[in-house]
This record gives sequence, C-alpha cells and structure tokens, in this order.
Amino acid sequence: ALPAAAQPAVAAGRYHNLGLTSDGRVLWWGTEFGHAKRGPPVFPRQVEGLPPAMAVAAGWEHSSAITRDGSVYEWGFSPYRVRQVYLLQPTLGPCVVAAILSGGHGKNPCAEAEAARKERMFVERPMRIRGLPPAVAIAATDSHSAIVTRDGHVYCWGPGAFPTKIAGLERIKAIALGQFHGVALRDDGVVIGWGSASGGAISYQPERSAQLCENPGPTPFFSGAIAIA
Repeated sequence: ALPAAAQPAVAAGRYHNLGLTSDGRVLWWGTEFGHAKRGPPVFPRQVEGLPPAMAVAAGWEHSSAITRDGSVYEWGFSPYRVRQVYLLQPTLGPCVVAAILSGGHGKNPCAEAEAARKERMFVERPMRIRGLPPAVAIAATDSHSAIVTRDGHVYCWGPGAFPTKIAGLERIKAIALGQFHGVALRDDGVVIGWGSASGGAISYQPERSAQLCENPGPTPFFSGAIAIA
C-alpha cells in the first residue's frame, strides 16, 4: 500500500522550488532553473507534460517527481539524461587536442562543442525513467536522485551511473540526500547513512563524493527515529 504522505508537498532546490497540489499538478518557481528557455517564472507555473504526481524533489538544476502509478520523471539537467549524453559523446572530438596543445591559453576551441553537448543534456519536458520499479518516495541533490520503491529498496543514480539498487538498504520508508551523502529511515526506526562522511565525520571529503551511488557503504547509526532530513 502507498504511504499516506510519501513526501512533503513542497521541495526546494538550489535555485528553484516545486509545489505539489492536491490534484497532482506540479508547480515550479525561483530565481534560476538550469537554462529554461522562457526564463524563471515570477509566480509559480505548472510543469507541462507531467502526469498527476504524488511526490516531488528538487536538485541543483533538475527536478524529479513520482506520478500516481509509481513512475519516476526528471526534467531540467536530469542526471539520467546527462549520463546518456556522456555515454553517447564521452569526448568533444578533435577540439580537445587543440585545447591541450594550446596549454589553456587563448580562446577555448571546445566552447561550441561544450555548449552543444550541454544543450542535449537539458530535458525541457519531463522524461520518464524506464526500467525502475514503482516508487513511493524520492529525493534529489546537486547532481543525483534516489527513490524508495514500494518494496522498500533504494535506487540511486547520477551523472556517473544509471539507477542502481543500493545493497544494504532494505525495508526503507524514507530517504534524504545531502550534497555527497544520503540518509535512510527503515521501517523499524533505524537510521542508516551512506556516501561521503556517512560515518558521522563533520568534514568535507571530496575524494569520496562520487560514491553516493556507486559504492555507498550504508552504515546504521541509531534507532527510534520517526523522520529524517
């Protein structure tokens, strides 16, 4: 059964906000949102092309939603789409050689190619991520997204990897993501952390930042919790 309130009805990203109405419409507003061609709205504007939703999450320049049938959608600079583009075009071609030979001086010979690749990364209308189990909760951070499935598993993805089930996270009912780490709430009240500094260190550890999804290492912290953030 779906939880009564899988996610809050509002979410805040780095530069934009999302609101979820009682009839499943998703609204967005803020000072900046990727490079949305029409510019940021002064007042909340409905996200077009998205079926009725039950949960939303906002990252840096991307947004995510779960629709009422459990499907997952992303738009903006979707981490899933970014990964697709990198696989299709891992390098920018001959201009890279010219950039190396220039030693970083003068005009960037790859500027045009970089702009064209970035344009392909942007998802104007919400894109369904196929192949995922039905989801009940969702979270987003700068360049990653994660979901909780109906059977309590967690899938995580970002520019470095497509959606992957995180081993060691089972019977999960809620998740939250920081920039380099995540936390999960199990159905018995146990809180589990993963990713950079998930062991409790209050420090900046960029060398482990890529491990949010790829090699997370979940660690139980304490029990008796009813909510996380």
